[in-house]
Amino acid sequence: PFPLIVAGGLPPTQERFNHVTCDNEASGRLQARHLLEMGHREIVYVSHLVGMGSASPRTLGFRATLKEAGITNLDERLFTNSFDSLQSPVVLDRILTRWPGVTAIGFDNDPAAAHTIWMLLSRGIRVPEEISVIGMGPVHEGYDHPLRLTSIDGHPFEIGERAADLMIDC
Repeated sequence: PFPLIVAGGLPPTQERFNHVTCDNEASGRLQARHLLEMGHREIVYVSHLVGMGSASPRTLGFRATLKEAGITNLDERLFTNSFDSLQSPVVLDRILTRWPGVTAIGFDNDPAAAHTIWMLLSRGIRVPEEISVIGMGPVHEGYDHPLRLTSIDGHPFEIGERAADLMIDC
């Protein structure tokens, strides 16, 4: 009986909701395109949507763009991480073991990307000279590092404004 607006995130698929979010698939495409334009070919992607695997829209866009560029082994280039383990080096260890020649890592969120920059630097790996990192955000206020984070902005304030307008219209 009440209007409901889902702002950002993913609404439950079994129900109809008024929904405002960024174009997540296009965001993944922008990330991959940027890395490819920088000359990277040894690229991997980290998604925090554990259980969705390659089905997350950001991951789908990223993968599709790599495939269009002739990059293979797409499943082997996907790593998953949960928000609970963002600060764990386990995923980074897996990436560096499985892809020792990796030159770029894409993330579907900024906190994991930012923390990975810190972990790479603490291991003596230069960012972006040796390994480039790109996130999807916006970059959170808590990111307090002199090295800038390359990120695709999800425009949360614009999403909130559109959601409020939609709520008023309802």
